[in-house]
Amino acid sequence: MNTLQSLFSPSTNRKLKVLANTVLTILGILLMGSCHTMQKSHSKKKQTETIQLNNGAKWPVNAEMKPHIENGEALLAAYIVQKEQDYQKLAADLKAQNNLLIKSCTMKRQSHEELHKWLYPHIQLIERLTAAKNIIEAEELIPQCQKSYTLYKAYFQ
Repeated sequence: MNTLQSLFSPSTNRKLKVLANTVLTILGILLMGSCHTMQKSHSKKKQTETIQLNNGAKWPVNAEMKPHIENGEALLAAYIVQKEQDYQKLAADLKAQNNLLIKSCTMKRQSHEELHKWLYPHIQLIERLTAAKNIIEAEELIPQCQKSYTLYKAYFQ
């Protein structure tokens, strides 16, 4: 018997084990709930949510985030204009811009939530482009990428 167990009677030991299991269960539930809350902003629900304007105006976007969105749009435009075929490079470049955008995000409150309503589907679209099996499949996604950037410009400054 270890030292801690020898301090208590067998019935007290059982009660302590039950208490410890209860505490661990509650902590597990709380952790799972907090993870769910953190994932909520990236859930598939965001794909179907409609972006709202800020009382009829576009939402402001932090200056440090804008270059990554603008670079992504420029990469897509160059791909289209130059009739590029390397959609995998485009997908990798767009994904890199998205990652930089996410790293630079300092937005808060409602503007942040509204940006996520655009960003999550945009990220999923780029993932689909990354996973495209051939140029035909990729070319079907290019107009959707253009629409995504157009949607962004409709709701954000």
